[in-house]
Amino acid sequence: MTLLRRLIGLDTPKIAVHQFMAALAEYKRSAPNVTLAAINSAFSLTGQEQTDLATLANLFATDVIDRDTIHDVLLLAEDAIYSEQAAQDRILTQARPTSGPSCSSMASTR
Repeated sequence: MTLLRRLIGLDTPKIAVHQFMAALAEYKRSAPNVTLAAINSAFSLTGQEQTDLATLANLFATDVIDRDTIHDVLLLAEDAIYSEQAAQDRILTQARPTSGPSCSSMASTR
């Protein structure tokens, strides 16, 4: 998922997670002028990234995945607490992470 790589900072230019989530939320609310094309343009998405956005927007708009889950997963992957694959699995399938620390080990690092 090439869009994911830009969101979590593995590819450049990085997309700010909070700004992206705001755009996705406004898209779901059918805010005026917030379309997939507008989001593609705002974040300079190309090719596969646009396809990834359409997939993610559809999962979100149809309530297959909720805003909090997307946001939380992206933030954890951004800080490498979730691997890229674990983040992709969580976003696309809501699967339990197969890599990365457990919640108990996360708590012990505070």
